Amino acid sequence: MTCCRGFPRHLFFIAIKSYKNFMHRQILRFAVYLLGLIILALGITLNVKTGLGVSPIISVAHVFGVLLSMPIGDAAFGLYSVFVIAEILIHLSFFRKDRAYPIRSTLLKDVLQLPLSLLFTRVMNIFEALIPQLDALPEGVFISSFTGRFAVLIAAIACTGIGAAASLDMRPESWGWHCTSACRPFRKRDRACEEYL
Repeated sequence: MTCCRGFPRHLFFIAIKSYKNFMHRQILRFAVYLLGLIILALGITLNVKTGLGVSPIISVAHVFGVLLSMPIGDAAFGLYSVFVIAEILIHLSFFRKDRAYPIRSTLLKDVLQLPLSLLFTRVMNIFEALIPQLDALPEGVFISSFTGRFAVLIAAIACTGIGAAASLDMRPESWGWHCTSACRPFRKRDRACEEYL
């Protein structure tokens, strides 16, 4: 029995089920990606708030934030925007050298970094506003002591590592769905699925 202009019905329903499974996986991946960004922002902010130094991942933005008296998230967003503009210029130079270079999709990926950077830096600003500077707390509080701040620094390093790993492993650019994934179980038995999709 066939449907959709000769496409075998059993393969059609399997392709639909595969697509639904794919969408559930993508929603989960996007949730893990956002959670990774939030954990990364928490780790970076905790690292700054300990007063024991600054993580290399945010050191330049921290310096600009201190010099310009602005929140670290705003300085980081400005710096990330400069990096995105530099990326766009580099990709445009690649396109000038090779007209076959996929410029539209590459520029779209470059520009889409800005909303995610904006979200990430806003979360950093929220954490910066909520978490006090630990070395400025009264002396009787354990967390203001060197041992307490060192413990928070270890937690910050762990959060930074976990957040970076989660967000890098789940980056959106690798989320493409190809028709061959729906047809993979049937590739040897039925090429019509792959040709149709």
